[in-house]
Amino acid sequence: MNRILLVSLILVCLLAIGLLGWAMTGQRGAELSLTSNPDRASVWMDGQFLGTTPLKKADVAPGKHVLRVARSGHKPAVREVTLAAGANPAVEFRLAEQAGGTLSVVSDPPGAEVSFDGEPVGVTPLTLHSLSAGGHPVRIALVNYFDWAGTAEIQESRTAEIKVTLQGRTEAYYLDEIKRKPKDAAPYTDLGHYYIVSGQWTKAEDAFAQALVLVARDSESNYYASRLQQEVEKVFRSQFNYNDAPRGQMAIVNAYIKACKECPTYTPYYGQALNYAAERNLAEQGQEIIEIGIVSVPYDYSWMTQTIQRRWGDGSADRWIERLTSQLKRDPEDIVARFQRAVLYSQKGDGANAVTDYEEVAKKAKAPAARARLKEMCGRLYERQKDFAKSAEAYSAALKIETVKKNRVPTLYNLARVLTRGERWDPADAAWKDAVTNQEDIETACRWRIEWAQMCVSAGKPDRARELLDETLRLTHDDTVRSRAQGIIGELKPK
Repeated sequence: MNRILLVSLILVCLLAIGLLGWAMTGQRGAELSLTSNPDRASVWMDGQFLGTTPLKKADVAPGKHVLRVARSGHKPAVREVTLAAGANPAVEFRLAEQAGGTLSVVSDPPGAEVSFDGEPVGVTPLTLHSLSAGGHPVRIALVNYFDWAGTAEIQESRTAEIKVTLQGRTEAYYLDEIKRKPKDAAPYTDLGHYYIVSGQWTKAEDAFAQALVLVARDSESNYYASRLQQEVEKVFRSQFNYNDAPRGQMAIVNAYIKACKECPTYTPYYGQALNYAAERNLAEQGQEIIEIGIVSVPYDYSWMTQTIQRRWGDGSADRWIERLTSQLKRDPEDIVARFQRAVLYSQKGDGANAVTDYEEVAKKAKAPAARARLKEMCGRLYERQKDFAKSAEAYSAALKIETVKKNRVPTLYNLARVLTRGERWDPADAAWKDAVTNQEDIETACRWRIEWAQMCVSAGKPDRARELLDETLRLTHDDTVRSRAQGIIGELKPK
Protein backbone atom coordinates (compact mmCIF):
# COMPACT_ATOMS: atom_id res chain seq x y z
CA MET A 1 0.00 0.00 0.00
CA ASN A 2 2.77 2.46 0.85
CA ARG A 3 4.47 1.60 -2.40
CA ILE A 4 1.41 2.44 -4.44
CA LEU A 5 1.03 5.77 -2.58
CA LEU A 6 4.65 6.70 -3.24
CA VAL A 7 4.34 6.02 -6.98
CA SER A 8 1.16 8.13 -7.13
CA LEU A 9 2.84 11.09 -5.50
CA ILE A 10 5.76 10.93 -7.95
CA LEU A 11 3.37 10.97 -10.92
CA VAL A 12 1.47 13.96 -9.53
CA CYS A 13 4.72 15.97 -9.10
CA LEU A 14 5.85 15.20 -12.65
CA LEU A 15 2.49 16.32 -13.98
CA ALA A 16 2.68 19.59 -12.02
CA ILE A 17 6.18 20.33 -13.28
CA GLY A 18 5.05 19.75 -16.87
CA LEU A 19 2.06 22.02 -16.52
CA LEU A 20 4.24 24.78 -15.01
CA GLY A 21 6.77 24.51 -17.86
CA TRP A 22 3.97 24.67 -20.42
CA ALA A 23 2.50 27.72 -18.72
CA MET A 24 5.85 29.52 -18.62
CA THR A 25 6.59 28.75 -22.27
CA GLY A 26 3.21 30.00 -23.37
CA GLN A 27 3.50 33.35 -21.50
CA ARG A 28 7.18 34.40 -22.06
CA GLY A 29 7.96 38.08 -22.91
CA ALA A 30 8.80 39.64 -26.26
CA GLU A 31 12.35 40.56 -27.30
CA LEU A 32 12.95 43.98 -28.91
CA SER A 33 15.99 44.72 -31.07
CA LEU A 34 16.26 48.31 -32.32
CA THR A 35 18.82 50.18 -34.41
CA SER A 36 18.98 53.67 -35.86
CA ASN A 37 20.87 55.50 -38.54
CA PRO A 38 22.72 57.43 -37.20
CA ASP A 39 23.16 55.51 -33.97
CA ARG A 40 23.36 56.83 -30.39
CA ALA A 41 19.77 57.99 -30.62
CA SER A 42 17.59 58.09 -27.50
CA VAL A 43 14.69 55.59 -27.38
CA TRP A 44 11.36 55.89 -25.56
CA MET A 45 8.64 53.18 -25.50
CA ASP A 46 5.18 54.18 -24.41
CA GLY A 47 6.68 57.35 -22.92
CA GLN A 48 9.36 55.54 -20.88
CA PHE A 49 13.07 55.99 -21.67
CA LEU A 50 14.75 52.69 -22.62
CA GLY A 51 18.29 53.75 -23.58
CA THR A 52 20.27 54.62 -26.69
CA THR A 53 20.70 52.78 -29.98
CA PRO A 54 21.71 50.14 -30.82
CA LEU A 55 19.40 48.66 -28.19
CA LYS A 56 18.21 45.20 -27.19
CA LYS A 57 15.48 44.70 -24.62
CA ALA A 58 14.11 41.40 -23.34
CA ASP A 59 10.95 40.66 -21.35
CA VAL A 60 8.89 43.33 -23.09
CA ALA A 61 5.16 42.76 -22.77
CA PRO A 62 3.81 41.29 -26.05
CA GLY A 63 1.38 43.48 -27.96
CA LYS A 64 1.27 46.96 -29.47
CA HIS A 65 3.73 49.65 -28.39
CA VAL A 66 4.63 53.20 -29.48
CA LEU A 67 8.34 53.77 -30.07
CA ARG A 68 9.92 57.25 -30.25
CA VAL A 69 13.52 57.75 -31.34
CA ALA A 70 15.29 61.13 -31.17
CA ARG A 71 18.82 62.43 -31.78
CA SER A 72 20.11 66.01 -31.74
CA GLY A 73 20.27 67.52 -35.23
CA HIS A 74 17.65 65.10 -36.56
CA LYS A 75 13.90 64.94 -36.75
CA PRO A 76 12.44 62.58 -34.13
CA ALA A 77 10.66 59.47 -35.47
CA VAL A 78 7.57 57.76 -34.00
CA ARG A 79 6.32 54.29 -34.97
CA GLU A 80 3.79 51.79 -33.63
CA VAL A 81 5.01 48.18 -33.50
CA THR A 82 3.40 44.91 -32.53
CA LEU A 83 5.66 42.55 -30.63
CA ALA A 84 5.08 38.84 -30.31
CA ALA A 85 6.37 36.65 -27.52
CA GLY A 86 9.95 35.60 -28.05
CA ALA A 87 12.26 36.98 -30.76
CA ASN A 88 11.00 39.61 -33.17
CA PRO A 89 12.43 41.11 -36.36
CA ALA A 90 14.83 44.01 -35.73
CA VAL A 91 13.25 47.44 -35.86
CA GLU A 92 15.29 50.07 -37.74
CA PHE A 93 14.78 53.83 -37.73
CA ARG A 94 16.32 56.16 -40.30
CA LEU A 95 16.44 59.66 -38.87
CA ALA A 96 16.31 62.62 -41.23
CA GLU A 97 18.60 65.60 -40.57
CA GLN A 98 17.03 68.95 -39.83
CA ALA A 99 18.49 72.48 -40.06
CA GLY A 100 17.46 73.50 -36.55
CA GLY A 101 19.41 75.82 -34.26
CA THR A 102 22.84 75.92 -32.63
CA LEU A 103 23.89 75.72 -28.98
CA SER A 104 27.19 77.03 -27.59
CA VAL A 105 28.18 75.74 -24.14
CA VAL A 106 31.08 77.29 -22.21
CA SER A 107 32.07 76.52 -18.62
CA ASP A 108 34.55 77.93 -16.14
CA PRO A 109 36.62 75.86 -15.61
CA PRO A 110 36.50 74.18 -19.04
CA GLY A 111 36.58 70.45 -19.70
CA ALA A 112 33.18 69.71 -18.15
CA GLU A 113 31.02 66.92 -19.63
CA VAL A 114 27.82 68.09 -21.33
CA SER A 115 24.62 66.05 -21.64
CA PHE A 116 21.90 67.21 -24.04
CA ASP A 117 18.47 65.58 -23.92
CA GLY A 118 19.97 63.07 -21.49
CA GLU A 119 22.72 62.06 -23.91
CA PRO A 120 26.46 62.79 -23.47
CA VAL A 121 27.57 65.03 -26.35
CA GLY A 122 31.11 66.19 -25.43
CA VAL A 123 33.07 68.49 -23.14
CA THR A 124 33.21 72.27 -22.85
CA PRO A 125 33.80 74.46 -24.75
CA LEU A 126 31.31 72.85 -27.11
CA THR A 127 29.08 73.85 -30.04
CA LEU A 128 26.14 71.69 -31.16
CA HIS A 129 24.51 72.21 -34.55
CA SER A 130 21.19 71.27 -36.22
CA LEU A 131 19.23 71.04 -32.99
CA SER A 132 15.45 70.78 -32.98
CA ALA A 133 13.57 73.86 -31.86
CA GLY A 134 12.15 73.97 -28.33
CA GLY A 135 13.34 73.41 -24.81
CA HIS A 136 16.03 70.79 -24.20
CA PRO A 137 17.43 69.68 -20.83
CA VAL A 138 21.18 70.31 -20.44
CA ARG A 139 23.46 69.09 -17.69
CA ILE A 140 27.10 70.09 -17.14
CA ALA A 141 29.28 68.01 -14.84
CA LEU A 142 32.92 68.13 -13.71
CA VAL A 143 34.72 66.15 -11.01
CA ASN A 144 34.94 68.04 -7.67
CA TYR A 145 32.35 70.58 -8.85
CA PHE A 146 28.61 70.77 -8.36
CA ASP A 147 26.59 69.79 -11.45
CA TRP A 148 24.74 72.48 -13.35
CA ALA A 149 21.34 71.69 -14.86
CA GLY A 150 19.08 73.87 -16.97
CA THR A 151 17.12 74.16 -20.16
CA ALA A 152 18.38 75.36 -23.53
CA GLU A 153 15.75 77.17 -25.60
CA ILE A 154 16.65 76.38 -29.20
CA GLN A 155 15.34 78.45 -32.12
CA GLU A 156 15.64 77.75 -35.83
CA SER A 157 18.70 79.41 -37.47
CA ARG A 158 19.84 80.99 -34.19
CA THR A 159 22.58 80.29 -31.65
CA ALA A 160 21.66 79.85 -27.99
CA GLU A 161 24.43 80.31 -25.43
CA ILE A 162 25.03 78.76 -22.04
CA LYS A 163 27.88 80.23 -20.01
CA VAL A 164 28.32 78.62 -16.62
CA THR A 165 30.74 79.16 -13.76
CA LEU A 166 30.82 75.86 -11.92
CA GLN A 167 31.13 76.02 -8.17
CA GLY A 168 33.75 73.73 -6.72
CA ARG A 169 32.84 71.66 -3.72
CA THR A 170 35.95 72.91 -1.90
CA GLU A 171 35.04 76.50 -2.78
CA ALA A 172 31.53 75.96 -1.44
CA TYR A 173 32.94 74.72 1.86
CA TYR A 174 35.09 77.81 2.38
CA LEU A 175 32.31 80.16 1.30
CA ASP A 176 30.09 78.52 3.89
CA GLU A 177 32.84 79.03 6.50
CA ILE A 178 32.99 82.72 5.55
CA LYS A 179 29.22 83.04 6.01
CA ARG A 180 29.52 81.50 9.47
CA LYS A 181 32.54 83.63 10.48
CA PRO A 182 32.41 86.82 8.37
CA LYS A 183 34.99 88.66 10.52
CA ASP A 184 37.57 85.89 10.48
CA ALA A 185 40.36 86.36 7.92
CA ALA A 186 41.47 82.70 7.99
CA PRO A 187 38.75 81.25 5.68
CA TYR A 188 39.50 83.96 3.13
CA THR A 189 43.17 82.93 3.13
CA ASP A 190 42.26 79.26 2.67
CA LEU A 191 39.90 80.21 -0.14
CA GLY A 192 42.68 82.27 -1.73
CA HIS A 193 45.01 79.25 -1.66
CA TYR A 194 42.31 77.17 -3.37
CA TYR A 195 41.87 79.77 -6.12
CA ILE A 196 45.65 80.07 -6.61
CA VAL A 197 46.08 76.32 -7.03
CA SER A 198 43.12 76.14 -9.44
CA GLY A 199 44.40 79.12 -11.46
CA GLN A 200 41.46 81.43 -10.68
CA TRP A 201 43.63 84.52 -10.35
CA THR A 202 41.06 87.30 -10.00
CA LYS A 203 39.16 85.37 -7.36
CA ALA A 204 42.44 84.68 -5.55
CA GLU A 205 43.25 88.41 -5.52
CA ASP A 206 39.84 89.23 -4.07
CA ALA A 207 40.06 86.55 -1.38
CA PHE A 208 43.54 87.58 -0.18
CA ALA A 209 42.57 91.26 -0.38
CA GLN A 210 39.57 90.64 1.87
CA ALA A 211 41.79 88.82 4.38
CA LEU A 212 44.18 91.80 4.38
CA VAL A 213 41.30 94.25 4.83
CA LEU A 214 39.89 92.29 7.78
CA VAL A 215 43.28 92.22 9.50
CA ALA A 216 43.68 95.98 9.00
CA ARG A 217 40.16 96.91 10.08
CA ASP A 218 38.74 94.39 12.49
CA SER A 219 40.07 93.70 15.95
CA GLU A 220 38.78 90.11 15.75
CA SER A 221 41.25 89.42 12.95
CA ASN A 222 44.24 91.39 14.22
CA TYR A 223 45.63 88.28 15.88
CA TYR A 224 45.95 86.73 12.41
CA ALA A 225 48.28 89.41 10.98
CA SER A 226 51.56 87.51 11.34
CA ARG A 227 50.01 84.24 10.11
CA LEU A 228 48.53 86.02 7.11
CA GLN A 229 51.92 87.48 6.21
CA GLN A 230 53.40 83.96 6.34
CA GLU A 231 50.66 82.58 4.07
CA VAL A 232 51.09 85.42 1.58
CA GLU A 233 54.85 84.83 1.59
CA LYS A 234 54.32 81.12 0.82
CA VAL A 235 52.25 81.97 -2.23
CA PHE A 236 54.70 84.62 -3.42
CA ARG A 237 57.62 82.20 -3.04
CA SER A 238 55.71 79.52 -5.03
CA GLN A 239 55.52 77.04 -2.17
CA PHE A 240 52.20 75.71 -3.52
CA ASN A 241 51.57 73.42 -6.47
CA TYR A 242 50.45 75.83 -9.19
CA ASN A 243 51.82 76.18 -12.69
CA ASP A 244 52.05 79.93 -13.30
CA ALA A 245 54.30 81.30 -10.53
CA PRO A 246 54.66 84.82 -12.03
CA ARG A 247 50.88 85.16 -12.27
CA GLY A 248 50.51 83.98 -8.68
CA GLN A 249 53.02 86.60 -7.55
CA MET A 250 51.14 89.29 -9.45
CA ALA A 251 47.93 88.12 -7.75
CA ILE A 252 49.52 88.81 -4.36
CA VAL A 253 50.66 92.29 -5.41
CA ASN A 254 47.20 93.05 -6.81
CA ALA A 255 45.61 91.84 -3.58
CA TYR A 256 47.75 94.33 -1.64
CA ILE A 257 46.78 97.11 -4.06
CA LYS A 258 43.10 96.37 -3.47
CA ALA A 259 43.69 96.33 0.29
CA CYS A 260 45.51 99.68 0.11
CA LYS A 261 42.54 101.18 -1.70
CA GLU A 262 40.13 99.78 0.90
CA CYS A 263 42.30 100.78 3.88
CA PRO A 264 44.29 103.78 2.56
CA THR A 265 45.56 104.92 5.97
CA TYR A 266 46.92 101.48 6.96
CA THR A 267 50.49 102.24 5.93
CA PRO A 268 52.14 98.82 6.59
CA TYR A 269 50.56 97.46 3.41
CA TYR A 270 52.21 100.06 1.17
CA GLY A 271 55.67 98.90 2.14
CA GLN A 272 54.84 95.21 1.83
CA ALA A 273 53.14 95.66 -1.54
CA LEU A 274 55.88 97.84 -2.98
CA ASN A 275 58.56 95.44 -1.82
CA TYR A 276 56.92 92.55 -3.70
CA ALA A 277 56.34 94.69 -6.80
CA ALA A 278 59.96 95.89 -6.88
CA GLU A 279 61.31 92.38 -6.37
CA ARG A 280 59.49 91.09 -9.47
CA ASN A 281 59.97 94.29 -11.52
CA LEU A 282 56.24 94.92 -11.67
CA ALA A 283 56.72 98.57 -12.58
CA GLU A 284 53.08 99.36 -13.33
CA GLN A 285 51.86 97.89 -10.06
CA GLY A 286 54.67 99.62 -8.15
CA GLN A 287 53.70 102.98 -9.59
CA GLU A 288 50.05 102.41 -8.69
CA ILE A 289 51.02 101.61 -5.09
CA ILE A 290 53.07 104.75 -4.58
CA GLU A 291 50.38 106.90 -6.19
CA ILE A 292 47.75 105.51 -3.80
CA GLY A 293 50.11 106.26 -0.90
CA ILE A 294 50.89 109.78 -2.14
CA VAL A 295 47.18 110.61 -2.28
CA SER A 296 46.06 108.75 0.84
CA VAL A 297 48.91 109.58 3.24
CA PRO A 298 50.22 112.94 2.03
CA TYR A 299 53.59 114.07 3.39
CA ASP A 300 54.07 110.91 5.50
CA TYR A 301 56.31 108.53 3.59
CA SER A 302 57.66 106.50 6.48
CA TRP A 303 56.27 103.40 4.75
CA MET A 304 58.60 104.13 1.86
CA THR A 305 61.64 104.07 4.12
CA GLN A 306 60.56 100.65 5.39
CA THR A 307 60.34 99.44 1.80
CA ILE A 308 63.84 100.68 1.04
CA GLN A 309 65.18 98.88 4.09
CA ARG A 310 63.47 95.63 3.10
CA ARG A 311 64.85 95.90 -0.41
CA TRP A 312 68.42 97.00 0.29
CA GLY A 313 68.96 95.89 3.90
CA ASP A 314 70.33 97.96 6.77
CA GLY A 315 72.35 100.99 5.84
CA SER A 316 72.57 104.76 5.87
CA ALA A 317 70.50 107.11 3.71
CA ASP A 318 73.64 107.92 1.70
CA ARG A 319 74.24 104.25 0.99
CA TRP A 320 70.64 103.73 -0.11
CA ILE A 321 70.77 106.85 -2.30
CA GLU A 322 73.89 105.49 -3.95
CA ARG A 323 72.18 102.20 -4.78
CA LEU A 324 69.06 103.94 -6.06
CA THR A 325 71.18 106.24 -8.22
CA SER A 326 72.83 103.19 -9.78
CA GLN A 327 69.39 101.70 -10.42
CA LEU A 328 68.24 104.92 -12.11
CA LYS A 329 71.31 104.94 -14.35
CA ARG A 330 70.27 101.49 -15.55
CA ASP A 331 66.59 102.45 -15.85
CA PRO A 332 65.86 106.20 -15.81
CA GLU A 333 62.12 105.46 -16.12
CA ASP A 334 61.99 103.56 -12.80
CA ILE A 335 59.46 105.80 -11.06
CA VAL A 336 59.55 103.71 -7.88
CA ALA A 337 63.31 104.12 -7.47
CA ARG A 338 63.05 107.85 -8.22
CA PHE A 339 60.33 108.35 -5.64
CA GLN A 340 62.33 106.38 -3.08
CA ARG A 341 65.36 108.56 -3.69
CA ALA A 342 63.25 111.72 -3.43
CA VAL A 343 61.99 110.59 -0.01
CA LEU A 344 65.54 109.93 1.19
CA TYR A 345 66.77 113.32 -0.09
CA SER A 346 63.88 115.02 1.68
CA GLN A 347 64.59 113.23 4.94
CA LYS A 348 68.24 114.27 4.70
CA GLY A 349 67.20 117.89 4.22
CA ASP A 350 68.56 117.97 0.66
CA GLY A 351 65.61 119.92 -0.71
CA ALA A 352 67.20 120.78 -4.07
CA ASN A 353 67.74 117.14 -5.11
CA ALA A 354 64.47 116.05 -3.52
CA VAL A 355 62.41 118.56 -5.45
CA THR A 356 64.13 117.55 -8.71
CA ASP A 357 63.10 113.93 -8.21
CA TYR A 358 59.58 114.84 -7.07
CA GLU A 359 59.14 116.96 -10.20
CA GLU A 360 60.16 113.99 -12.38
CA VAL A 361 57.79 111.67 -10.54
CA ALA A 362 54.98 114.21 -10.96
CA LYS A 363 55.55 114.24 -14.73
CA LYS A 364 55.12 110.48 -14.92
CA ALA A 365 52.28 110.07 -12.40
CA LYS A 366 49.09 108.72 -13.95
CA ALA A 367 46.54 109.81 -11.33
CA PRO A 368 45.76 113.55 -11.36
CA ALA A 369 45.38 113.54 -7.57
CA ALA A 370 48.89 112.09 -7.22
CA ARG A 371 50.35 114.71 -9.56
CA ALA A 372 48.66 117.46 -7.54
CA ARG A 373 50.03 116.11 -4.23
CA LEU A 374 53.54 115.81 -5.69
CA LYS A 375 53.40 119.39 -6.95
CA GLU A 376 52.29 120.44 -3.50
CA MET A 377 55.22 118.54 -1.99
CA CYS A 378 57.51 120.50 -4.30
CA GLY A 379 55.90 123.69 -3.05
CA ARG A 380 56.64 122.70 0.54
CA LEU A 381 60.27 121.94 -0.30
CA TYR A 382 60.75 125.26 -2.10
CA GLU A 383 59.18 126.95 0.92
CA ARG A 384 61.78 125.34 3.21
CA GLN A 385 64.44 126.76 0.93
CA LYS A 386 62.73 130.17 1.23
CA ASP A 387 62.23 130.27 -2.52
CA PHE A 388 58.69 131.63 -2.21
CA ALA A 389 58.32 132.42 -5.91
CA LYS A 390 58.92 128.79 -6.97
CA SER A 391 56.86 127.59 -4.03
CA ALA A 392 53.92 129.70 -5.25
CA GLU A 393 54.38 128.33 -8.77
CA ALA A 394 54.26 124.74 -7.47
CA TYR A 395 51.15 125.35 -5.36
CA SER A 396 49.46 127.08 -8.31
CA ALA A 397 50.32 124.10 -10.54
CA ALA A 398 48.77 121.75 -7.96
CA LEU A 399 45.56 123.81 -7.96
CA LYS A 400 45.32 123.58 -11.75
CA ILE A 401 45.49 119.79 -11.54
CA GLU A 402 43.30 119.17 -8.48
CA THR A 403 39.56 119.46 -9.07
CA VAL A 404 38.17 118.10 -5.79
CA LYS A 405 37.17 121.01 -3.55
CA LYS A 406 38.17 119.48 -0.21
CA ASN A 407 41.63 118.70 -1.61
CA ARG A 408 42.08 122.19 -3.05
CA VAL A 409 41.43 124.06 0.20
CA PRO A 410 44.73 123.22 2.00
CA THR A 411 46.67 124.12 -1.15
CA LEU A 412 44.86 127.45 -1.39
CA TYR A 413 45.92 128.14 2.20
CA ASN A 414 49.54 127.22 1.45
CA LEU A 415 49.53 129.43 -1.65
CA ALA A 416 48.19 132.37 0.38
CA ARG A 417 50.92 131.90 2.98
CA VAL A 418 53.86 131.84 0.53
CA LEU A 419 52.50 134.77 -1.44
CA THR A 420 52.31 136.66 1.85
CA ARG A 421 55.87 135.71 2.76
CA GLY A 422 56.97 136.85 -0.66
CA GLU A 423 55.16 140.17 -0.05
CA ARG A 424 53.07 139.77 -3.18
CA TRP A 425 50.14 141.54 -1.56
CA ASP A 426 47.48 141.59 -4.26
CA PRO A 427 47.81 137.89 -5.34
CA ALA A 428 48.03 136.98 -1.64
CA ASP A 429 44.80 138.86 -0.88
CA ALA A 430 43.01 136.96 -3.66
CA ALA A 431 44.43 133.62 -2.43
CA TRP A 432 43.35 134.31 1.17
CA LYS A 433 39.87 135.13 -0.05
CA ASP A 434 39.64 131.83 -1.98
CA ALA A 435 41.02 129.83 0.96
CA VAL A 436 38.66 131.34 3.56
CA THR A 437 35.63 131.20 1.26
CA ASN A 438 36.15 127.50 0.47
CA GLN A 439 36.96 126.44 4.06
CA GLU A 440 33.79 124.81 5.40
CA ASP A 441 34.94 124.62 9.02
CA ILE A 442 33.99 127.99 10.58
CA GLU A 443 36.65 128.02 13.30
CA THR A 444 39.43 127.13 10.85
CA ALA A 445 38.18 129.86 8.53
CA CYS A 446 38.28 132.32 11.44
CA ARG A 447 41.91 131.43 12.23
CA TRP A 448 42.77 131.96 8.57
CA ARG A 449 41.02 135.35 8.63
CA ILE A 450 43.37 136.46 11.39
CA GLU A 451 46.38 135.55 9.22
CA TRP A 452 44.71 137.36 6.32
CA ALA A 453 44.19 140.43 8.53
CA GLN A 454 47.84 140.37 9.62
CA MET A 455 48.85 140.33 5.94
CA CYS A 456 46.61 143.37 5.36
CA VAL A 457 48.34 145.18 8.21
CA SER A 458 51.74 144.41 6.64
CA ALA A 459 50.43 145.59 3.27
CA GLY A 460 49.31 148.91 4.76
CA LYS A 461 45.59 148.19 4.61
CA PRO A 462 44.43 148.66 8.23
CA ASP A 463 40.79 149.27 7.29
CA ARG A 464 40.64 145.98 5.39
CA ALA A 465 42.27 144.24 8.38
CA ARG A 466 39.69 145.71 10.77
CA GLU A 467 36.79 144.43 8.57
CA LEU A 468 38.20 140.91 8.63
CA LEU A 469 38.75 140.98 12.40
CA ASP A 470 35.26 142.29 13.09
CA GLU A 471 33.84 139.47 10.98
CA THR A 472 35.99 136.99 12.88
CA LEU A 473 34.61 138.22 16.24
CA ARG A 474 31.09 137.86 14.90
CA LEU A 475 31.59 134.24 13.74
CA THR A 476 34.00 132.58 16.21
CA HIS A 477 33.16 130.78 19.44
CA ASP A 478 36.82 130.05 20.22
CA ASP A 479 38.12 132.22 23.08
CA THR A 480 41.72 131.97 21.83
CA VAL A 481 40.74 133.17 18.35
CA ARG A 482 38.64 135.95 19.86
CA SER A 483 41.51 137.09 22.07
CA ARG A 484 43.95 137.21 19.10
CA ALA A 485 41.49 139.22 17.00
CA GLN A 486 40.89 141.73 19.80
CA GLY A 487 44.64 142.09 20.33
CA ILE A 488 45.24 143.01 16.70
CA ILE A 489 42.31 145.46 16.76
CA GLY A 490 43.87 147.09 19.80
CA GLU A 491 47.14 147.55 17.91
CA LEU A 492 45.24 149.16 15.05
CA LYS A 493 43.77 151.95 17.24
CA PRO A 494 45.24 155.36 16.49
CA LYS A 495 48.04 156.26 18.88
